Amino acid sequence: MKTLLLPFLCIPIIGFISCQSDSTADDLQDVTKVVKQNGLEPNTPVVKDEQTRLEEKFPPSTNAIAVEERVYFHTKPDETTILKSFIVSGQNCIVEKVENGFGYVSFDYKGKTTKGWLNLKYLDTGVIEVADKSSIIQFSLNLSNKREAPATSIRFLADYKIELKEGNTIIAAFEDSGEGFLSNEKNHVSIRTAVPSERTYSFEKSKVDEVIVIKHFFFSDMDIDEDTWRKTYKKDKINNWKLVNCEGDCN
Repeated sequence: MKTLLLPFLCIPIIGFISCQSDSTADDLQDVTKVVKQNGLEPNTPVVKDEQTRLEEKFPPSTNAIAVEERVYFHTKPDETTILKSFIVSGQNCIVEKVENGFGYVSFDYKGKTTKGWLNLKYLDTGVIEVADKSSIIQFSLNLSNKREAPATSIRFLADYKIELKEGNTIIAAFEDSGEGFLSNEKNHVSIRTAVPSERTYSFEKSKVDEVIVIKHFFFSDMDIDEDTWRKTYKKDKINNWKLVNCEGDCN
C-alpha cells in the first residue's frame, strides 16, 4: 500500500510547487518590463515623500529662515494647533528637532526667546544673501516727537515716521504713535499702545521692482487679529516708487 500511495501523493505536490515557481517568475518579468518602460532600472530607490525630505533637510540645531510673509507657531506638530503668534519673512530661528513635517524652533527677538512648532514648508536653511547692498529694502523707525505719557499709560508716548527704503530711496512712509520697536532684520516695525493692542508694519517682495507693505492690527481684548490694509508699490522706468494698489481700509 505504501509503495502505491507515494507516487500518487508526490506528483500533485511537485506539480503545485512547479506551478507556483513559474507564476512568480512571470510576475517578476512583468514588473521588470513595466519598470524599464518607465525609464527606470530594477532596484531604483523609491522617491522620498515631501515630509521625509523636509525633516532630513533640518537636522538638530539647523539655522533656518522664514520664507513666507508669516509663519505661525503651533503648540504641537499638527496643523490644527495653530497660534496667533508668528515670525515674518526673513527672520531667523534655530530648528531643534523635527516631527510630522514640523520643526520645534527657538526664536530670539529683542532679548526674548520664543519656542514652538513651525511648518517646515515655510522655512529654508541658511541665510538669504543680498549681493547689492544698495538695493536692500528695509524699514527705519524715526522718532518725530517724544512726549509725556498720560496716567496709566506706557513708559512714554512718541510720534514716529516709519519709512520703507531701498538703499537711500524712500519707497513709502507712514506716521504712527505709541511705543515703537524695529526688528533686528529691519523688516518689521511694531507699535504698541497702552491697551493690549499692537500695530505692525511688514513687507514682502512679490515681483521684481514691486513690494507689498502690510499693516496688521492685533487687539486681544476684542479678539481682533487682522490686516488693516495691503499696499502695493511699484518702481517705474525712472526708478521712482509709486503706490499702484491698496486692499482693505485704505483711507
